[in-house]
Amino acid sequence: MGMKMVETIVCMVRSGGGMLAAQDRAIEMAEQNDCQLVFLHIVNTNELDLDNEVLCKAASEEMTWLGNMTLSLVQKRASLEGIQAKTELRYGSLFEEARDFLIEKRANRLFLGSPYPYVENFEEKMRRIRRFADRIVQETGIPVDIVVADK
Repeated sequence: MGMKMVETIVCMVRSGGGMLAAQDRAIEMAEQNDCQLVFLHIVNTNELDLDNEVLCKAASEEMTWLGNMTLSLVQKRASLEGIQAKTELRYGSLFEEARDFLIEKRANRLFLGSPYPYVENFEEKMRRIRRFADRIVQETGIPVDIVVADK
C-alpha cells in the first residue's frame, strides 16, 4: 500500500485587509482536508521606477521587512486555528516566482485575495487578478480561487 500524498494549498499574501478573506478560506480548506498550507509573499522591486541604487536597496529592504512581518502574522493566525502553516518569501517577477513555486511544491490549489469592492479602480484591479489567475491555470494546471473581500 502506497503512502497518501498530502495535498498542498498555497495562499499568496500581501499587505492589506482584502487578503484576510483569502487567508481564512485557505486555513479553512487546510483544516477540513488535512492539507499542508504555505503562505507565499513575493517581493517585486522590478516595478519600482527608481534610478537611485541607494533608494532601490532601501525599498527592497523595507519590502522584505513588510513581507516577513505579514508572513509572520498570517502564520500566527493559522496557528490559532490549529494549522502549522509554512511561509515562503521570494524575490522577482510576481507571476514567474508564483508559477515556479507552485510547480516546485506540487501545489494542488492557489488562493488569491481581491481588493475590497469599494476601492478605487476595483474592476481594473480584478481584471488584473483574473488575468494572473488564468495564466497560472494555463501554465500549471493548478486551480486558482480568487476570494472576493466583502467588507
